[in-house]
Amino acid sequence: MLCTGSENIASELSTLFRRVQNSNFDYEHYRALSWLVVKEASDVDIWNAVFDLIITVCRTTPPTSVPISFDGTPITSSSASQQGGEQTQKLVEARIFEEIRECTFQDVDGFFSKYFAGKPWTKRTKEVYSAVRERHVDGRWTDFPQTPVQNDVCKWWFDFQAEFLSSERGFYYTSTARDFVGCEAKRQIDLFVKPNNEMLSKVVHGWKDVKVIGELKESNKDKKATLLQIGRYVRDMFSCQPTRRYVHAFTLCGNEMRSWIFDRSGLYSSTAFDIHKEPERFIRTIAAYVMMSDEELGLDTFIQRDDGDQFITVVEDTTVKERRLQLDPIPIAHQRAIVCRGTSCFRARTPSSEDLRYVVKFSWVSDKRRPEADLLRLARKRGVEGVGKLFGHHRITSIADMRGGLTFGRPYTFRNSTLSPASSFSQSQSLLSQSFA
Repeated sequence: MLCTGSENIASELSTLFRRVQNSNFDYEHYRALSWLVVKEASDVDIWNAVFDLIITVCRTTPPTSVPISFDGTPITSSSASQQGGEQTQKLVEARIFEEIRECTFQDVDGFFSKYFAGKPWTKRTKEVYSAVRERHVDGRWTDFPQTPVQNDVCKWWFDFQAEFLSSERGFYYTSTARDFVGCEAKRQIDLFVKPNNEMLSKVVHGWKDVKVIGELKESNKDKKATLLQIGRYVRDMFSCQPTRRYVHAFTLCGNEMRSWIFDRSGLYSSTAFDIHKEPERFIRTIAAYVMMSDEELGLDTFIQRDDGDQFITVVEDTTVKERRLQLDPIPIAHQRAIVCRGTSCFRARTPSSEDLRYVVKFSWVSDKRRPEADLLRLARKRGVEGVGKLFGHHRITSIADMRGGLTFGRPYTFRNSTLSPASSFSQSQSLLSQSFA
């Protein structure tokens, strides 16, 4: 009998059946399997979808006790259950808060050095500051709005960009709710960076093109609300860029700025600083966001892109030879949450074939669990029928690697540890992950 983790298949299928009987399920989890059944797909494809469903659903049942740490631990709620018309601000923010409330870190030591210093573009950020420093007089930016109202700050930002940053690889934009496409709920974003590319519209924006998110507030009265607002945007970014490793974000509340990184294990920030008291840090930070490479922005540089097509190179498990697979551009499954495994699956084929016979799965997995590839090898060795065959496996990175060089203190304690409205949320769990494969 084939087992997944500590349970056997029959037991976990029984769990799925009970959930369906009790209407305690999210159809989005079952969509890929339902589609294959309707299309009368092969038994192998259907069983592959069943195993993915077990991993997605049965592995998200919360244990009786859930310890928390930044480097690979479960939490008990995920915003992935809020989709389509359910994505009202309060509902989504309540779920996001459950994801991040015990894995948020502020004032992380080494943040600025890791992300903003010693880069190929560091000298250019210093040159930009040198060119504008004369506008900082008597401890204050002379042309920055005295009262930091959003529209006035945006005007300053775009005037600054036009004068000093117009030729960089990234470009700052603002939007209205009508400007954004590619997400299920309307969003209006104060500032964001996308490629400075003539081929991209400067009026209509897609989440797949967004590289950095910024939020402007006139004051710093409600830090939690600001963070949850940023969280909604990051959730949409991860939904439309499911293989992304992490996301840069920043907040400017009054005169106080803070930089953030969101990854699949939570979020962490630099120290906050006053833009008038630390003028060089302010200018170098906003310049850096439009100069960063795709690797520095956290994009999925492990997928090769060629004339609109997407490819991966993997070592075939049985022959130990490198093989290239072409990915179908639309994932057949992905998670809509921040703190989770970030599982996404794509149909794939060899470049010389039209037969989409492979499924490529990207996922953050815990180092504490036996790798799925080992289980598939064991199934192959024992001749188990009806199980997906392992073509190849590759470890891309880990949370520990990505957070290397940083020193974390205790998680940030939110003043109010609950967030309503009073709603009946079905409980789910997302694993804070360690290795990406």
